[in-house]
Amino acid sequence: MYPNILWLMTDEQRTDSLGCYGSAWAKSPYLDRYAREGVIFQNAVTPAPVCQPARTALLTGQYPNKNGVWYNVGGKNSTPLRLLVPLFEEAGYRTASFGKSHYHNPQRRAFQTEYRKVMGDVVKWSGYNEKYREEDFGAVHYPPKPYPWILGGTFPETLSFNAPHTPVIPPYPFDQLIAKEDIRYPAESEGPSSGSPRWISETLRSFADSAHLTDEQIRDARRYYYGETAYVDYQFGVLLEWMQERRLLDNTIVVFVSDHGTHIGDYGLVQKQTFYN
Repeated sequence: MYPNILWLMTDEQRTDSLGCYGSAWAKSPYLDRYAREGVIFQNAVTPAPVCQPARTALLTGQYPNKNGVWYNVGGKNSTPLRLLVPLFEEAGYRTASFGKSHYHNPQRRAFQTEYRKVMGDVVKWSGYNEKYREEDFGAVHYPPKPYPWILGGTFPETLSFNAPHTPVIPPYPFDQLIAKEDIRYPAESEGPSSGSPRWISETLRSFADSAHLTDEQIRDARRYYYGETAYVDYQFGVLLEWMQERRLLDNTIVVFVSDHGTHIGDYGLVQKQTFYN
């Protein structure tokens, strides 16, 4: 009998948000447990540090220079892409995807069943619902122009799972789980690295310069981020323990991956779009 395959995928998750990769401050007991029982890929890197090209690369097995998908908008390949998922269907699998998809294919869905829901109406990437006062939830905003991302804050209701992509809004008690003083970054987090290429020093820095935030805001954004990844770990733990109780893991291969990482002050930047470790 073919094994089931459960593919768990997050967005913008750094390796230092997982204890199994050696982080001294990460809270990830559930994923760490499964890592101990399985295989850890120590040298894997993202094929692209932006969502759609990274996800398309994973689903095609091709780098952006082969599949033509270089960015989230514009410059997309208009020809149908050969995806990996239908190969499973040809072998008799039923395939389904739930949550964020964000891949490019002009011809068909990647999965037989797809339920696409990234964010609800409580918090969007740039603001809380009008019924909530952002200051009551400690929101850390990037400046209004050009992109008012929410880099940190507390989720005001019960469930959010676009994590840890912006808006970074872990619910209580995860928003308070990681102590700011426990998060230790190397020295390059204090400013831009020397000799940066022009597309970083000029283009990227024009809309992702961490200098627009105070040191305290950066520390808060980091605390929220690692609280959010701890929340992700908890939710995956609930799912996997539910499956284990019903013996659904006995014939299941579980794969955990993220599309790429993110900056939280590293090299003087916020957000993604570089290949820095």
